[in-house]
Amino acid sequence: MTKKLSILWFLLGLGSQLQVVFSLSISEVLVSIVAPFLLVSEIPHMRRSGVMPFFRMSVLLFCGCVASLVANHAEFYQVIRGVSITGIIVCAVIVGHHMLRKDPDGVKWYFIGLMVSGFICIFVFQRVGEVAMSGGTDVDLIVSGPLFWIQRLGLLLTTPILAFYLKMPLAYSVAAPLFLGFFSILTSSSGRAASLAFFGSAALVLTGRKKRRSMVALGRHIVLFLLVAIVAVFVLKVAYQWAVLNNHLGEAAREKYERQTAAGSSIIKLLIGGRADAFVGLLAIADAPILGKGYWALDREGYYEEFLMRYGIEEDYIQYSRDREWRMKVGAGYRLIKCHSHITSFWLWYGLPGLLFWIYVLYVIFRYLKSDVAAIPQWFYWLAATVPGLMWHIFFSPFNNRIGLPLYVIGMLMARAVRLGKYQLPWKMIQEIEEAERK
Repeated sequence: MTKKLSILWFLLGLGSQLQVVFSLSISEVLVSIVAPFLLVSEIPHMRRSGVMPFFRMSVLLFCGCVASLVANHAEFYQVIRGVSITGIIVCAVIVGHHMLRKDPDGVKWYFIGLMVSGFICIFVFQRVGEVAMSGGTDVDLIVSGPLFWIQRLGLLLTTPILAFYLKMPLAYSVAAPLFLGFFSILTSSSGRAASLAFFGSAALVLTGRKKRRSMVALGRHIVLFLLVAIVAVFVLKVAYQWAVLNNHLGEAAREKYERQTAAGSSIIKLLIGGRADAFVGLLAIADAPILGKGYWALDREGYYEEFLMRYGIEEDYIQYSRDREWRMKVGAGYRLIKCHSHITSFWLWYGLPGLLFWIYVLYVIFRYLKSDVAAIPQWFYWLAATVPGLMWHIFFSPFNNRIGLPLYVIGMLMARAVRLGKYQLPWKMIQEIEEAERK
């Protein structure tokens, strides 16, 4: 059974980035098919392991999506996509819990499959995001971009840590994210967020290390760690500003920084200048905080123009006006309301349930770091060291991790179940933990 589940774990990771239809991956399609058959038998196990509240939140999200679509008289394509996205999240909770419950050690094969998928998808099933960033479908254009190499190097160097955390040398577990952090900021003008995430991962690994007592200490002092992290962000901001203004990071980085700080150089102004799309949706949410605007809501009310008039710079507004005139000429219609953020997009598209979903996720993450981080040491890098990157994505990136995110939250909830004695780890994992403690 374990061998079969390991194969299924690998296939789940392998198919996660191979898109087949409507931007849905092979894994997402299969999870949607399998989940209904597992639902009834899995509910008692979800109650026992403490995953049931998360399952209910995912169902509430689905219901919020339907209500928002109906209230906003959504088009057919919006209904199909919105229902399928939220439906996949519900299904991923069911299947993810079943897989982790049956074979928690096998999740390492999911990470390995994910790495393989990341390398082959560009040549077989090209992902929409990378094609868009490349400006076309030519493989050479995609491969030559710095973001491609940041993502692929990240997969290549961190997968061994994700899959075999306790067995990997501590030096490598710290050095790999540090290298990726410097690589990101030196090779791409868009690599600041990635570099901060990697530096944060390295700091967490160096603090939590490989033994439970160090992880328990991290949890006990997590508030202090967060305060130090906030100070570190300000220090790194000053260091980045000095480096970019003295051309140590290249002309492209300098031009981007000057454009983004035209309205001011504070961290808030820098965020608005670099991630304005994460804030535009808040104007639309203010008009419909309960039901939202529906999936892929169109900017008929001119929220982006209003945002630029309040917080933008003249150059951005001129560019927006030109784009609007061009769209009117060619009959391209309205643009989508910009919401470059997990929280903003879910609240805008699915109404109040979308906001509640992410509040619950944030609560689970903080509780895990404070109380449950040492419960399953094998998952420390997966669940703890990736928190800095996940925080950035939740607030400033679009959501596209429809299987990985539910699996991540379930992992944290399962760790809590282990600590509370509601779930027993396999003997093999217990032996591995004891062996790490003796080193």
